[in-house]
Amino acid sequence: MAEVSPRNTMPLKVTDTNHLPKRSSETPKERAQKLSTKEKASYGFGGFVDQIMANSFGQLSFPIYNIALGLDAKLLGIALAVPRFVDAITDPLMGHISDNTRSRWGRRKPYLAIGAILMALMLVVVFSPPAGLDENGLFIYITIAGALMYVAYTIFSVPYQALGLELTDDYHERTSVQAWRMAMISAKALIAPWLLKACFLIGSYFPESDRPSEVIGVVYVAMALGLLIILGSLPLLRFCRESTDHIAAVKVKALASLKATLSNKVFRIHLLTIFLVMIGAFIHNPITLYINNYYVYEGDKNSAATMMGYSGSLGAICGFLAIPLIAWLSRRVGKKAAYAGGIITCGLLDPLAWFLFDPDMPYLQLFNVFITVVPITCCWVLNPSITADICDHDELQTGQRREGMYGAVWGFAFKAGISGISILMGLMIAWTGFVADDAVQTPETIFKMRVLLAFVPAVFLVAGGCLFAWGYPLTQKRIEEIQKELKSRHQLTAQPNGQES
Repeated sequence: MAEVSPRNTMPLKVTDTNHLPKRSSETPKERAQKLSTKEKASYGFGGFVDQIMANSFGQLSFPIYNIALGLDAKLLGIALAVPRFVDAITDPLMGHISDNTRSRWGRRKPYLAIGAILMALMLVVVFSPPAGLDENGLFIYITIAGALMYVAYTIFSVPYQALGLELTDDYHERTSVQAWRMAMISAKALIAPWLLKACFLIGSYFPESDRPSEVIGVVYVAMALGLLIILGSLPLLRFCRESTDHIAAVKVKALASLKATLSNKVFRIHLLTIFLVMIGAFIHNPITLYINNYYVYEGDKNSAATMMGYSGSLGAICGFLAIPLIAWLSRRVGKKAAYAGGIITCGLLDPLAWFLFDPDMPYLQLFNVFITVVPITCCWVLNPSITADICDHDELQTGQRREGMYGAVWGFAFKAGISGISILMGLMIAWTGFVADDAVQTPETIFKMRVLLAFVPAVFLVAGGCLFAWGYPLTQKRIEEIQKELKSRHQLTAQPNGQES
C-alpha cells in the first residue's frame, strides 16, 4: 500500500491511493506543456463573449431604465440584484452538472454552445420592454427578463471558467492563458463604452417615436451584440481542447462536491477577497455616469455618453498594454504579491478622483483611467490562475478534480459582489437625493456623488488587498511541491490495484 505523507501545514487525511479515481492516460507532464497561441487566443474569445453580455447589461440598465424610462433607482437596484442572485445560486448547480457530464463532445462544450445562443436571444429581450408599462410593469419586466438572461449566462460562463482552469497544469502557463483572455476582454472594452452613444445615434433616426431615442436605439444595439456573442463563441468551440480526465472520474453528488469546495480554507480567503474587490471595482462606472451627466456636463447626457466612450476606450488600451507587464510581474514576484499589490495600489489612488472630475476641465478625468484600470487588471488576469492553483491543492486533499465547481463558486462570489453593487447603487443614489426627472441636481446631491466615487471604492479595495496579502498561503514553491506529489500519486493509481510496479 502506498502512503502519501503530509507537507507543510496542509495534512492529507488519505493514506491509501486505491480509492482515488483513476486519471486518463494523459500524464501531468503532457498537460503542463505550453499551449499553442491558437488555443490560448480561442479561449480568450470566450472572455470576449462572456464580458460583452455581462458588461452591456450592467452599463445600459441604469441609463435606459432609470434615466430614460424613469424607473426608481431603488426599484432598479433590486431588479438588477435579483437576476444576479439567481445567476449566483445556479452557478454551483451548473458547475456540478458540467463536472459530471459524460458526452462525445466533452463536458464543457455542449453547454458553451447552448449558452451562447440563449445569451444572444435574451439580451435582445431584456432591452425590449413593451411600450406603455408603468413603473411596476417595468420593474417586473426587467426582473424576470434579467433573471432568464442570467440563467443563459450561467450555462455559458461556468463551463467556460472551468475549461480555463483545466487547460494546463503549468504554474506560469495558467497566467498566460488568462492573459490572453484579458487581452480579448480589452478588445471588448473598445466597444462597450460606446454602447450608450450608439443607442443615441441609432435612435436619432426615429424622430417620429414618442419614446426617448436611447430606448429605441438600444434594441438594435442588443441585436448587434447578440450576433457578436454567437460569432465570438465559434473559435472557443472549435480549437480549445478539453481535458480527458473526466472519462474515468467518479461522479460526486452535488451537495458533497459543494461542501468539499467550501471547506477549503484557502479558497474561502480567495472568495472573500473577490467579493470585496468586485464591490470596490465596479462601483466606479455607474457613479461616474451620474457625475458626468449632472456635474461635469450639467445635464447634457449626450456629451456625458461621449466622455464615457473616450474613458472606456482609453481604459481598454491601458488594460491591454498592462497585460504583458502583469504577466512579467507575476513571474518576478509571484501571483500573490502581484495580485495584492495591484488591488491595494488601485484603492490608495482612488481618492484622487475628487480632483479629476472638473466641469472646467472635463478631459482631466481621463487621468483617472490610468489610476484605476491598470492596477485592477492584475485581478482579472490573476484571479482564475490563482483558482487553478487552488484546484491542485484541493486534489491533494481530496483526490478529486472539480474545476467546474470551483469555477462556479468563484463565479458566485463575483456575482454576489455584483448583486451587492446593484443594491448599494440603488441605495447610494437614493441617499444622494437624486431626482430622475430633474435635469439639474442640487449641490448637496452632487457633493454626495463625488464622495461616493472618491472614497467608497477605496475602502473595499484596500480591505480586499490586505486580506489576500495576509491570508493566502499558496506560493509558487508550494504549488510545485503539490504538483510533484500529485504526479507521484497519479503514477501509483495508474498501476493495477494502485500498487507500485
